[in-house]
Amino acid sequence: MTNDWWFQFFSSPDYLNLYGEATNAERTLLELQFAESALEWNRTGWILDAPCGQGRHTWHLARNGYRVIGLDISQFLLDTARTARMKDDDHPILIRAHLARIPLRSNTVHWAMSLFSSFGYGETEAENLEIMREYARVLVPGGKLLIDVMNRHHIVRFLSPVYRHKKGNLAVREERTIINRGRRLSNLITVSSPNGEQRRYQYIPWLFNGWELAWMAEQAGLQTVKVYGNFDGRPYTEDGERAMLVAQKS
Repeated sequence: MTNDWWFQFFSSPDYLNLYGEATNAERTLLELQFAESALEWNRTGWILDAPCGQGRHTWHLARNGYRVIGLDISQFLLDTARTARMKDDDHPILIRAHLARIPLRSNTVHWAMSLFSSFGYGETEAENLEIMREYARVLVPGGKLLIDVMNRHHIVRFLSPVYRHKKGNLAVREERTIINRGRRLSNLITVSSPNGEQRRYQYIPWLFNGWELAWMAEQAGLQTVKVYGNFDGRPYTEDGERAMLVAQKS
């Protein structure tokens, strides 16, 4: 498991350096405001934030009185999340686990969410479906799931094969191709430090449009409530930037 691309990438400080601007407080609040509207949560039930990464959603919810569980496979990101604790904080539950084997009883959480394109990291399509089934298993009857990813059609249409940019004092080169007949992104990320040191990571997520997410949810025993195309609540279209599924357990 330690050789998997996601383990290498999300266990490195480079991940936080590269995506720090995209995961700032303003973005976090935008995502959570949408999630609250879409899932209609309250403070009486449990929210599962999985994967939770460095805990930016998990901590915001806990500090506002919600009962929340953060789950992630990266020990590095979970350790980063734990350092965010402030005096008198209501500490969320943080768990290290693989999404295909969520260590919670069935019918435990009232809402589950996967934000910031964090779904589709299975090695096969079957493993992605297994992860969807795990979300369904841990939800209580009537519980809701939100999955937010980049829209596959948008990525395929606008992808630049080579993208160079700077993040602080780091130079970043991304070499990106679409593989598996348009179903998966292959991104070789090279990070160069000022001293000439280079670190390389593979980022190889599966890509989905809104209807593919809905089909998977139904295969996992969930019912699609709605598919959105952005955080402003607009309906999903193939031209939209994001594919955002809300599904419910019967």
